[in-house]
Amino acid sequence: AVGVWLFGGKIYEGNPALHGTPFAEAEYWSNNFNDFASGLVVLFELAVVNNWQVVVSGFIAATTQWHRIYFIAFYLIGVITMLNVVVAFVIDAFDVEQ
Repeated sequence: AVGVWLFGGKIYEGNPALHGTPFAEAEYWSNNFNDFASGLVVLFELAVVNNWQVVVSGFIAATTQWHRIYFIAFYLIGVITMLNVVVAFVIDAFDVEQ
């Protein structure tokens, strides 16, 4: 919901701010926060670290450098922390079986 609020409507084909960026060259136009479902896809791509630098560069070019904080926070909270919690549960489940 925060991504839709911050970036909704900023990414579209023909946006002059994106001209010449790696985002536009890769034609990642469907990677946007224009609706909630598209936002989930973008966050999933960022979670699996799929060309994250290209995706983030497009959003930064379309908005401001301060919006980089959103992506850093998502990586720190969503990827690193949650991945460690999931791994801890898996290890604990295997430990209980033994």
